[in-house]
Amino acid sequence: MIILSIVGKSGSGKTSLIEKLVPELMKNGLRVAVIKHVHRDFDFEEKDSTRIFKTGADVALVSDKKFAIIRKGELKEVINFFKDYDIVLTEGFSKESYPKIALDDGVYENVVFRYNGDFVSLVNFILSIFTSKEGKSLFELMQK
Repeated sequence: MIILSIVGKSGSGKTSLIEKLVPELMKNGLRVAVIKHVHRDFDFEEKDSTRIFKTGADVALVSDKKFAIIRKGELKEVINFFKDYDIVLTEGFSKESYPKIALDDGVYENVVFRYNGDFVSLVNFILSIFTSKEGKSLFELMQK
């Protein structure tokens, strides 16, 4: 699994880029997950589930077509939940050490790509991560 964080200031286009990027990566056969950073606590409309969560229990909300799980935890636990995916894109998490795609000129640790609007170059870069001449990922080669 590859983890890439999409980072940039508020309003820089992180969500819009992810909306465009996910279908393109899936079209290329990748299983994609997205983890969104929120800066404040969040709540769900279902008042009962929030009340149950406040008791200390983990809670699952289930409808006919989708589900959500509410539990306490850290980013690494959420990433582990998606361990069978090819790529996990995180939106935000600029202070984490994961490789980053930066949408602005901010100073971030571990920037591997600065997005300047050239979507094709970004897609090609991400796809190149999964294969190289040596059969290893680009990130594995960078570790040496």
